[in-house]
Amino acid sequence: MESLQNLSNEIFYEIFGYLDYFHVYQSFFNLNIRFRKFLTCSNVLIKINISSISKSNLEHYYTNTIILYPHRIISLCITNKFCYDLHISPHHILSRFIRLETLILENIDTKYLSNIFRDISTLSNLSTLIITCLGYVRDANQYLLQIFRLPALKYCKISLSERYQSNPLPFATNEYSPIEYFVIKHKVYLQNIDRLLSYIPQIRRLSLDNFLANNEYELNQPIMLNHLTHLFLKLDGLSFNNFKLLIKTFFSTIEVLHLSVYGKEEYINANQWQELILTSMPFLRVFNICVKSSISLLSMSKLNEFKSLFWHDRQWFFTHEGYLGRSFYIPTFYSINPYRQKNI
Repeated sequence: MESLQNLSNEIFYEIFGYLDYFHVYQSFFNLNIRFRKFLTCSNVLIKINISSISKSNLEHYYTNTIILYPHRIISLCITNKFCYDLHISPHHILSRFIRLETLILENIDTKYLSNIFRDISTLSNLSTLIITCLGYVRDANQYLLQIFRLPALKYCKISLSERYQSNPLPFATNEYSPIEYFVIKHKVYLQNIDRLLSYIPQIRRLSLDNFLANNEYELNQPIMLNHLTHLFLKLDGLSFNNFKLLIKTFFSTIEVLHLSVYGKEEYINANQWQELILTSMPFLRVFNICVKSSISLLSMSKLNEFKSLFWHDRQWFFTHEGYLGRSFYIPTFYSINPYRQKNI
């Protein structure tokens, strides 16, 4: 204890910066007068994580910290869906956290979204936003537009599932987002991709976990995404022709591609991949692919075309496993040198 007392306040600032404030408060507040003053001074910033906290502890936390020091709160994380229904849940007073930089709200009911987005529109320092919803929203695009207006936002991960496809976003005109890392877990349609990208010219890493196409679509105009290096796509129903168009129109600057495809045999074609990479992806250094589809037995030779020098020279290797039927093969074709960084 004596050696702990000898540490400077600067060291405690650094240590406490890695910890949830509730645990700091429980451990140090009642030790002595020095720590009590230290924890109540305005210089100690507060990170709140109430994902696994009891109701009684939350009540104590709310009364003795959250309400008293909202101007010191820089991070808030709630993942327990039962917390949101409590009147003491801090998501009800977001607008009071004027220094908030990180907001994580997972497993939240959609009935709270309107008030949450109204409040976060006032948070000029918010740089990280993660929201995943339970149930369906009526119009995901209205929330995306509010996200794009946040002036300091750099990282956003969002899941706003819709029961029915909403109207397309309008194209951005003079309003652009500073987002650099964007993860969208809900459905994004090919018909909306150019509109979506028009809002995020500073994007560096983009992940679309449910990218759909119902039919062929003619994209409007190229959008320059000069900073984009990492692309993560899970495709459903998108033809390879449309995929090529996407790459040539928007994604030619990428260095890292992680691609998951379901039900499209045409993606198991080494020659067309080689042509696309050589002509439209000059900076590509990481190519990680997984394709699940059925192919005819006559087409199984296509799997061996990924063993040519083009692939070997780049150290891109693949394998497949699956079910062999009477006249077809259902493989999972995938990279066997999976790269460490698979998610944004």
